[in-house]
Amino acid sequence: MADGYVTFDEFVDVESSLLALNVALAQLPSNPLFWKSVILNTHSALQGACVCLLTKSHGGGALTEKNEKQNLAYLNQKSDITVAEAQNQQPPKSLPYPPTMLQNLPGLLRRLPPPLTINIPKTSEEYEKSEDALAKDLFRLHEFRTGFSHVPALSWSIELAGLPRIVEKSLIQTQSIAESSQYTRVNRFRDMQVSSLILDATKALSMLR
Repeated sequence: MADGYVTFDEFVDVESSLLALNVALAQLPSNPLFWKSVILNTHSALQGACVCLLTKSHGGGALTEKNEKQNLAYLNQKSDITVAEAQNQQPPKSLPYPPTMLQNLPGLLRRLPPPLTINIPKTSEEYEKSEDALAKDLFRLHEFRTGFSHVPALSWSIELAGLPRIVEKSLIQTQSIAESSQYTRVNRFRDMQVSSLILDATKALSMLR
């Protein structure tokens, strides 16, 4: 912290999600209400890792399709202005910098480069027909998180059977993304404690079975 501010970037956000996850896991034996925090932080870590791998130096790669087009148009306008000025023409109207709108987790997982790509079911019907166990578990993780984050206040009842498995598979995928050699920019995970935090979380999960 400096001057009263705390600064995060997408890499630090993954690490902080894993730190919070371990805190929540430590509370579970005495307070099962922490399962909500476990789910939210597991989802946050996985989505954040996807963003870190997919984001390009120009800022695109992990945005919604519409936002990707807006970002590209904003970047291209500089060359359009340069061309117009060279030809003594009226430069095009300047576009404002577009707001950042990240793609959701299923969309990010589908964009990952092979062999990390996971084709998450898009509907409950596709979920029932799917034979991909990992894709189905990550679909459930995203469903839980969506319910917590986007549904009006109500009571929840979560079936605990299978939750440790879903969280562990999500963490394994997060680690695979963090350790990938397919980054187009500096992979800062190499200098962070992501792997050790995932190992600690996995050990805690094994005690819940």
